[in-house]
Amino acid sequence: MPRAKNNLGKHTALQQQGTLNLRPEDVIHPLFQDSEFFDAHDLVQVKYEMLRQVRVDKRPISQAAKEFSRSAQRSQAYTGDDAVRGRAAQRRAIAGFAQLAEAVKRKFNLRVHPRSIERQLLREKN
Repeated sequence: MPRAKNNLGKHTALQQQGTLNLRPEDVIHPLFQDSEFFDAHDLVQVKYEMLRQVRVDKRPISQAAKEFSRSAQRSQAYTGDDAVRGRAAQRRAIAGFAQLAEAVKRKFNLRVHPRSIERQLLREKN
């Protein structure tokens, strides 16, 4: 089967979700080479398959990380419940706080650190 076609709509959605793999050409695992289903651009799918190789097929983390273009050290950290999601949601939240801080600066001419916004929102939530 041919490799998954470049799907601009899917890539845009992946980028908006923070799960677009910026180096799909580095994924060398055979599943992602000639498949319509497996898409090396989908970071969640790449990480999931890497973790499945380690957990189910009992492959060494270093070998799986190399084939899936991930660092072995970072891959070792992805062994809990957040393994598939990784830090994508956290990165999006941090970017959101930075954007909010920039909006406050533009609208009120007031400089606020993104972490201050995050802490205040956490206080209000609790």
